[in-house]
Amino acid sequence: MARKRTGPKRHAIYLRCSSDDQAEGDFTTIDAHRAYNREHVAAQCGVLIREYVDEGKTGTNIKRPGFESLLHDAREGQFDAVVVTYMSRLARGEAYHIAVYLLKAEHVEIVLVREKFSSDLGGHIAQQMTIVMDGIYPKMVSQWTKTKQEQMVKLGYFCGGLLPYGYRKELVENPAFTPKNDKPPPGGWCPTRTRRHTSYARSRFTPKPTASPRSSPILTGRRIGSGTWTT
Repeated sequence: MARKRTGPKRHAIYLRCSSDDQAEGDFTTIDAHRAYNREHVAAQCGVLIREYVDEGKTGTNIKRPGFESLLHDAREGQFDAVVVTYMSRLARGEAYHIAVYLLKAEHVEIVLVREKFSSDLGGHIAQQMTIVMDGIYPKMVSQWTKTKQEQMVKLGYFCGGLLPYGYRKELVENPAFTPKNDKPPPGGWCPTRTRRHTSYARSRFTPKPTASPRSSPILTGRRIGSGTWTT
């Protein structure tokens, strides 16, 4: 049985972004969504109980600290509605159906601020198609990333996190990673450490002697001499 109470509707805001790039900066994805959601609560003359945040967390499953805390408080009856900007912020694909089921079981309404669907058959079809596409997108990104990494490995790039034991970082000449038009590359320029594959700092096995330190600051791991690895 649904909980009966009087007074203004109590709202919780849930915020999620899937990568660190979206969570860091002067005005992040989280900041933008927070502003939209707070405006909605104020426009409805509601009461904001709490905000729950998952930064750098995938939406393809519900095992997230922020969402688990949200679900716990929902079971405690602390709010009446959860406000999100888009369905994909709550969860993606099949995980969205699970999240909705768990929240509705606690009689919690899910409010979409930036996505609107009509209550007729057309609106239902549009919503279901959107859920499917939200679920497919991460799989497409994974496929694109895998394809890119396969080609980078063929070219000799090390597409990992930390360099393997026996490698060292050094400067090499690689015009492909030189900034164009004096514009900083996306994601920042990091000449002193190895970063994930989306950054411009790379580690590369180079069988030939490298250029002088005046070359572009791209990181590599290189074998020196015969049968030995330097660090």
